[in-house]
Amino acid sequence: MGVTELPAEQHLQLLQILVHLLPSANVCLLKHLLRLLKRVCDQKETRMTATSLGRLFAPHLLISRGVGTQFII
Repeated sequence: MGVTELPAEQHLQLLQILVHLLPSANVCLLKHLLRLLKRVCDQKETRMTATSLGRLFAPHLLISRGVGTQFII
């Protein structure tokens, strides 16, 4: 079963576990980034939704240099 096949509640629990496993500096950076993206979404001039911003930034945040571009979602 892939991650996308999980029920929404289990998907959220898995994300929470993964965030808890991050080093504290990475958690801090993630919080700041999410706040910034929320502020961008909340601006009237911005016509991008949270989903479209996520699709734009996720590949750049989830793939490290030197690591293959394939990962399981």
